[in-house]
Amino acid sequence: MSKIVRQGDILLVPVSEAPATAAPVEAENGRLILARGEVTGHHHSIAMSERVALFREDGSGGGLFLFASGPVSLEHQEHTALAVEPGAYEVRQQIQWSDADEPIAVRD
Repeated sequence: MSKIVRQGDILLVPVSEAPATAAPVEAENGRLILARGEVTGHHHSIAMSERVALFREDGSGGGLFLFASGPVSLEHQEHTALAVEPGAYEVRQQIQWSDADEPIAVRD
């Protein structure tokens, strides 16, 4: 079984499969973007290769799902790159709660 991976405000949680309604996400400039920073333009991403694919489930959750058939590297301009083992993952972004009791995505 794959291990949980955390980099800043991103968490990769092992799953058995993505929802059937998940659609492929296109790479941008050769990278699969898992989350973007708020101000700096930094992002959590993985270099596109034949070993990795990213899917978005646009139903109620709108979640992201990452599939790696071999080891890949999760990168961010302000964090150490992390090795991601082969497997399927749900991509989760940390949230915080506003004064209005509304969830807000944390972005680094």
